[in-house]
Amino acid sequence: LSCQKYSLLLLVSLLQFARPVFGQNQPQDTVHLLTLIDQVPALMRSNEVEARKKMATIAKLSDQLNYKHGKVESAFFSSWLKYRHSPADVCIAAIDSALKYIQDIAKDPAEIKFYILKGQCYVKKTRFDLAVASFNVALDIAERKQDFVNRNGVLISIGWAYMEDGKPK
Repeated sequence: LSCQKYSLLLLVSLLQFARPVFGQNQPQDTVHLLTLIDQVPALMRSNEVEARKKMATIAKLSDQLNYKHGKVESAFFSSWLKYRHSPADVCIAAIDSALKYIQDIAKDPAEIKFYILKGQCYVKKTRFDLAVASFNVALDIAERKQDFVNRNGVLISIGWAYMEDGKPK
C-alpha cells in the first residue's frame, strides 16, 4: 500500500476502536458528541469541509460540557489534518502539545492514537528510528491497557516502518 493509503486505513481502524465504553444513562449531549466523533473519520475521506464543521462542533461542545474524551478526539482530529496538509514537524508539535497539555489524556482510550500518528510523522520524515520508538510507546500503552485491537495496529505500524526503512526482516 502507498504511504497515504496505509495511513488512512490505519486511521480508520484506530478511530473505530478507540472509544470509551459508556453506560446507558449518558446525557443526550454526550451521545450526540459520540455520534459526531464517529462521523468524522469517514467525512475526512469524503467531505473534509463537513468534517471540519463537525470537528468544530465537537471542540465547542466538549469545552462547554468539559467532556474530556471529546477534547482528546478533537485534538487528535486536528493533529491528523495537520499530518495530511502540513509538514510532519507541525503535526508532531500538535501531538506533543496535546500529550502535554490535555488533562488526563493518559486515561483516555484514544491516547494511543497520538503515538501512532507521531510514528507515522517520523516515517514521513524517514526517521525510522524515531518512528519505531513512538510506535513502541504506543505498544506499551496498548499492552498496559489490554487494548488488543490497537496493539495489533501498532505491530503493523512497526512492520511498516521497518519495511519503509528497507529492513523487512
